[in-house]
Amino acid sequence: MNLTDTEIIMRYCEELWNDHDLSAIRRWSNPTGVYHDYPGKTEFLQAEELERRLQHVFNLLPDHRLDILDMWSDSEGEVAWKWTVRGTWQGPWSKGSEVNFNGLTWYQIRNGKIFRRYGISDAYRFDYQIGKRHRHIDLFLP
Repeated sequence: MNLTDTEIIMRYCEELWNDHDLSAIRRWSNPTGVYHDYPGKTEFLQAEELERRLQHVFNLLPDHRLDILDMWSDSEGEVAWKWTVRGTWQGPWSKGSEVNFNGLTWYQIRNGKIFRRYGISDAYRFDYQIGKRHRHIDLFLP
């Protein structure tokens, strides 16, 4: 079955981010892909390292839920999407805090696999919600 680029991203997000199925990383990603996690930072992560990091995220937010708010794609394999994450923080600072923060992610799809990723999230809001920051700073994402 051939999936559209947006269907690939929707399945990847559901399997990885909502079902917490770490095997989705290998299933949906090109092994030579590049992940840009912060503006200006390029980091290639092997599947094992990405799995380790996300397992840590799921331990800290065991009820992690990602909702796709909007998605755009073009005929060149590029998919951008706006999302919200909700969950209950189980880490340091203020265990049990409810979190709700937004982000934007852009993927490049090649041959049915995620090849390149850029993303940004409202980390200031998240840090405030878990008690890591004492001032609330809103990052307004379109």
